[in-house]
Amino acid sequence: MNKKNVFFTPIALLCGIACAITGIASLVLFGAPLCSINVLRGMNIFPPIWIYNLISTVWYFLIGAAYGAILEANTRRINSGDIETAAHKGGAFLISAFWLSIIRHFLLFYAGRLFIALLLSCICALCSLITSIIWHKAYPRVSSVTVLGFTIWQFYNLLLSFSVFLHN
Repeated sequence: MNKKNVFFTPIALLCGIACAITGIASLVLFGAPLCSINVLRGMNIFPPIWIYNLISTVWYFLIGAAYGAILEANTRRINSGDIETAAHKGGAFLISAFWLSIIRHFLLFYAGRLFIALLLSCICALCSLITSIIWHKAYPRVSSVTVLGFTIWQFYNLLLSFSVFLHN
């Protein structure tokens, strides 16, 4: 396996920026109504909204960059069928988790569809966990730092969704 760091290549940065812009757009467009935030703040499990939005944006960027790094790493390999398969499988789960996370944010904070948001939170956490497991075998550096962190963030979002669901 090529040990060269491909996390900051143009394709990784481009994917990261694209995901961050998408995440920022969803946070700006769909915001967070005060009723959900007040429930979470009353339970002392929700940070100030600007910190939550900043952390979400950073995670969106890192997930995009991680996916771009995997794409870049695969272009440097020849005849690596198992690793390429792991990249595509993990990438499919990761992109699913990314988009479902954005949809969950809309459903939880804007549309008020709490049960569906809770289900999407479960699926997001599961998809990112599967990606972490798949990529850990082929890409331990990217998986252990970025995808595992995103998985923890998704489980935190699952806790938030569950809390809002229980208290509304």
